[in-house]
Amino acid sequence: MVSCLTGDDIIDKDTEKAIADLRKIDTEFIAKSNDFSFRLFDEVISEEPKNKNILISPLSINIALGMLLNVAVSITADQIISTLGLEGTDMEEINAGYSNLISALPNLDQNVTISIANSVWYDHNFQVKDPFLQSLENGFNADLNAGDFSDDRTK
Repeated sequence: MVSCLTGDDIIDKDTEKAIADLRKIDTEFIAKSNDFSFRLFDEVISEEPKNKNILISPLSINIALGMLLNVAVSITADQIISTLGLEGTDMEEINAGYSNLISALPNLDQNVTISIANSVWYDHNFQVKDPFLQSLENGFNADLNAGDFSDDRTK
């Protein structure tokens, strides 16, 4: 076996898995996510003074909207889908795209550290449907937290 790679260039198992996970992501999903990011940047930049430094994470906003989409219905769901540019994509495909992206990105390059942390906090008195919580936990690797929002220590 012959290779042009040096010992430092050999891809580790985590990177191999990350690349395999990325290949599972529909290229259309990636293109739509990129389009959302550029539209978001354009919108933010158009609202801010030209001499101001701005730092945003389109990926974080995209994922947060994707999580919210799992519980949205009717007009709200349509607006989120339109904002994300995911028209014509069903929820199963959307959630699979996010799941694969979230699992793949942190392992793409062993020399770069990427951490994606998602969490949802809700009042313990609020009835949250199990399918929504399961979609957040399984598809978005979200940490779910029920708390007593009437307790000042929680605020």
